Amino acid sequence: MITDKKLLLIVTARLINARTSMGLTQMELAKKLGKRQSSIVAYESGKHMFRIDTLLMLAHALDVTIDYFFEGVEDNEDTLAEYYGLDK
Repeated sequence: MITDKKLLLIVTARLINARTSMGLTQMELAKKLGKRQSSIVAYESGKHMFRIDTLLMLAHALDVTIDYFFEGVEDNEDTLAEYYGLDK
């Protein structure tokens, strides 16, 4: 089973990927969410655990489903760990 730390790192990596794929800066995403840029920095660095309402707001702002952040995590733990440079 995947650890909380690994899951958080995968979710943050997918957050960064979704944001940059849309061509948004951290500041632009923060404005869309009505948050400070420092909040986005904290989410993307893994310093803050996501509340479910925040994750829903992020998914909406980034035009992805909530599943995007978690899809395939348990089924492909080894592959994801290798891809994101995590220890097993």
